[in-house]
Amino acid sequence: MAIPTIVIEEHHEAFLAWNYGVLANIIPGEKNTLLHIDEHADMGTPHLRQPLQSALGDLHKIQRFTYSELSIYEFITTAVYQGLFDRLYWIQRTAAQRQMQPIVINSHAGQGKALRLSVQPNQPGSDGHGAVYFVQTLAHPFAPGDSTVLDIDLDYFSCDQAERAVERVEVPESEFRAFQDNAYHFLRINQGNRVQARREEGKYFLYLKEYKDDAPCPLKVSEQSIVERIAKVGAYLHQHAVNPRLITIARSRLSGYTPSDQWQFIEKHLFDMLTSIYDVHRLSLADIAPEPVPALPVSVAAGSVS
Repeated sequence: MAIPTIVIEEHHEAFLAWNYGVLANIIPGEKNTLLHIDEHADMGTPHLRQPLQSALGDLHKIQRFTYSELSIYEFITTAVYQGLFDRLYWIQRTAAQRQMQPIVINSHAGQGKALRLSVQPNQPGSDGHGAVYFVQTLAHPFAPGDSTVLDIDLDYFSCDQAERAVERVEVPESEFRAFQDNAYHFLRINQGNRVQARREEGKYFLYLKEYKDDAPCPLKVSEQSIVERIAKVGAYLHQHAVNPRLITIARSRLSGYTPSDQWQFIEKHLFDMLTSIYDVHRLSLADIAPEPVPALPVSVAAGSVS
């Protein structure tokens, strides 16, 4: 049976893809195992404006929730809070040793909004769910559960760490002046020199992470290294008989974590590896989302997007 393999642009969209999997009866609604292969843990806890429970069971609501409530590093804990996963494996490349820790995700006062990660046992009456969390490398074992979800970020194979993802936003002159004149402006004390103000042709802009000198990220590697890392992941999946019911693949190129000049190379070779192991049914967000997905920025819209 073909494995639905959903390509997403940014990693928080995995939350939409996983809930699609539940509603399409691809994976159970609880107690799945997540095999997360990524340069980053993505274990942040969100402070939601609307309780998650208000969106569950309706893919339209889940889609709106995903884009309005979650960042690219808060989707896993939200899924644990939902009860979707009770075992998490984060495969990273540099862990000195394997770590295992039971965790619980619940919300402040049981309101379903401010999520909290705790290593304390779940208390009676808590609205949370627990999971066993493993941090390890490809040198450590993996025990497939009854239902496994394989989740891969392209930045595991080569990463730019968003160091050169320049962002610009137009602001009114009053905000430009406030930034220029106030040494305690919240952007200055939180972002330092990452934020710069500039006047251009009578308009006012704030730039984020715009540097004139090019400082390559040490996590970005050659194509040969990328191919070798993909082969190692493939060998690991084969060795441990990983048979996922659902696969999600995050490009992470818009956020700047996967290098813009390498993401297509990584994606192609990753799919070559996956199709050598599995019967893969490739899908895009447009294939599963009940509403139109966000439009891509003009600067990347001409790229090869599935």
